[in-house]
Amino acid sequence: MKLYKPLISLSTDKLHKPHHFPSRKWLACYFLSAIENTGARKFHGTQHPIETWVFSPNVRYASSVDSPSPTTAVKILYRAVTEAQQRERDSLVREQLHVHELGLPLVLEEELIGVLAEANGELPSELRVFQEWNVALLPRFSQADLSP
Repeated sequence: MKLYKPLISLSTDKLHKPHHFPSRKWLACYFLSAIENTGARKFHGTQHPIETWVFSPNVRYASSVDSPSPTTAVKILYRAVTEAQQRERDSLVREQLHVHELGLPLVLEEELIGVLAEANGELPSELRVFQEWNVALLPRFSQADLSP
């Protein structure tokens, strides 16, 4: 049995409301773990025609929306891919170029697509696209997240 962290909540006792972290942070962790374990920075969806590229695992930014202090994030570039691009990618994967499957279940792959689109919409319009890729910043866990 696998437990997917973005789908669980924790409580220390029955008197306290269960606590969960935003799926954005867990998905950032997923990408960090994936690049550490595979050496790859590009991933493709197994359920949806999406390609992601972990462009930078450690970006600091400030946002008046989220927090007045700088936030550490993972910069993800992503795009929808056509069937022709999928066939080309599949041949590259067979040639052992570093493009790996996301390996997420359907519900989390759909969550990822929504999270990336939402994060992209929060960026200033001039920063939302880099060449043919959409840009998203997924916040990482911080020490403050671990404090009670």
